[in-house]
Amino acid sequence: MKDRIKIKVDNYLKDKRGINKSDIEKIIYITDTDGCYIAQDSIHLSLSDDSYRYENDGIYTKNISNCKERNSMKSKNLNIINSVDKVYSIKIETYYFSCNLDHVLYKNQNLSHWLKVEYGERFADKFEDKEINFIDFIGDNNIVLSCEYKESWDKIKIELNSVLRYSNLIVFFIRNLDYLKVEVAEYIKKMN
Repeated sequence: MKDRIKIKVDNYLKDKRGINKSDIEKIIYITDTDGCYIAQDSIHLSLSDDSYRYENDGIYTKNISNCKERNSMKSKNLNIINSVDKVYSIKIETYYFSCNLDHVLYKNQNLSHWLKVEYGERFADKFEDKEINFIDFIGDNNIVLSCEYKESWDKIKIELNSVLRYSNLIVFFIRNLDYLKVEVAEYIKKMN
């Protein structure tokens, strides 16, 4: 996983964007959990689902063995990347949407591709120039398992949490106040 991120950084720098590795202060890696931490007995056979269908009680698929293999690989990779502080001597932080971005933002785990795009545009319009509203949204107690980085990762791995509607993105804002507008940073400080 760390090697894959190094390759991405190298490719980014090779594009002659006028940016050097020393210019990169921090890498922020945002991912979906895709239910990768659920127990294997929460992966259910469903002959009508060609891919994966996410529900609050697990994942439904016609190919259980592929899902188990995918979950094993994804959880292994996420465990690696969320437990390191640096890649390439560059700080890295990893944040998740569970079970996926659509689930956290729109309360729907199984959107079609075209709906993802449409809803994404609506969501961006809703919060454009409304940073405080977005902070309130992403910091909602119904979405946040913990405001501590390590604890948020520990809790997403429990039972069915990685298929339920959670995100630790608020932790990004808490840990990175220096990068935010002053009024947004002050608002977040008051939240804690």
